Amino acid sequence: MRRFWIALGVLFTLLVVVVVGLNLWVRAYLRSEAFRKLVAAKTGEALHADADYQPLDWSGSSVFSASLTARGEPGASIESLEASQVRANVNWRAIFDGAWRVDRLDAVRLDLELRTPPEQAASAAEPGPTPDIEPPKRGFLPNRFELERVSVQDANVTVDALGGIRHTALVATPEGKSWVLDGTGGRLEPAGRAPLDVENFRVRFQQGVVYLTDASLRLGPNGALTVSGEVGGPDAPFDMQTQWQGVAAADVLDATWKKRLTGVLSGKAHLLGRRGQATLTTGNFRLTDGTLEGLPVQKQIAQFTRSPQFERMPLQEVSGDFTTDGATTTVKNFVLESQGLLRVEGDCRIGARGELEGDFRVGVTSQTLQWLPGSQERVFVTAQNGYLWTSVKIGGTLESPTEDLSVRLAQAVGEQAIDTGVQLLNAAPEHATDAAKKAIDLLSPLIP
Repeated sequence: MRRFWIALGVLFTLLVVVVVGLNLWVRAYLRSEAFRKLVAAKTGEALHADADYQPLDWSGSSVFSASLTARGEPGASIESLEASQVRANVNWRAIFDGAWRVDRLDAVRLDLELRTPPEQAASAAEPGPTPDIEPPKRGFLPNRFELERVSVQDANVTVDALGGIRHTALVATPEGKSWVLDGTGGRLEPAGRAPLDVENFRVRFQQGVVYLTDASLRLGPNGALTVSGEVGGPDAPFDMQTQWQGVAAADVLDATWKKRLTGVLSGKAHLLGRRGQATLTTGNFRLTDGTLEGLPVQKQIAQFTRSPQFERMPLQEVSGDFTTDGATTTVKNFVLESQGLLRVEGDCRIGARGELEGDFRVGVTSQTLQWLPGSQERVFVTAQNGYLWTSVKIGGTLESPTEDLSVRLAQAVGEQAIDTGVQLLNAAPEHATDAAKKAIDLLSPLIP
């Protein structure tokens, strides 16, 4: 019996020595250059990039590196990546499952540049070879890595010439075979567009498809936008929907139209396309509480009608349905109304260089036409919904629009003046001078 207890004690001592030795050996390996290179290689394999970590500093189950840098391989989505102050919490129990499991990976800052691969080569891009670096005693320690959660305090992501997002907080978590990315705050800066403040967004990456579950954005002090949809690979279509409300017209118009049009915009759009092809966008818009001024035609109408309010018209509504392929824009069911003054209805087409072509109905009040003799008899001949209506064709460009209404009004006034003069002369030939004066009065709207 005594020998039994002695043998048991020796065995226990050996087990303690082995466990302590293994623990010291594992700790030494974790702090070795070989383990750092292994982690860098596995990171590069996941990112399709050449990755490198600064030396690893362990404190219990937490490991810290001053930075992670990566440079994407040809054809990969990542152009470059730099993360600073990276800290990971390792779950040691996962070693028995054959994996290095990181429960949480935190970084203070992330700068990521993405690229859209060439259309032909993108689908064929393959990850480059992974360095053949294995831990000692192959099979005893795991060489598989698992990541449960990634958190970045300050992330900056740029996508080629498309623009990017600045200073947003990110949290990424795996869900099955997909990853879900949640963002909060920051600023979206699309190329060639006004920047938008980010409230929050959620993106899912799954089998090469990007699903934008939802995104809430702000434009200006009161403008709110929501975006959702999906973006596939190089050969797959993308399908996006967006809605906006409370957006100031000045925040979306170019420099020329900012001086002409004010108001509050709402609407929605549906974008459908494929890489290398024109994007088809359909939707509708509505502007309220607006003002229109500065168009040459407004000055002409104000002069003809002796109604200066035409030069700076309040707008209760501007609305329509639109379709654009990136070059040509078509607007249907267009409505513009300045109540008690003017209403415009119709369709138009805007070309790639701003060319205008449209057919409209213009309605004005009878009070507006009282200083245009002949206008109600020869031009505005249809009464409907409190307005007198006529058809109008527009042309020219957005910068210099043209219309055929002014000429027709001038012709109508001139014809009315001639008719009136003839009538007066026939009624009283001896008073020809008075008839001439009345004709001049009729023509006065045409005289500056």
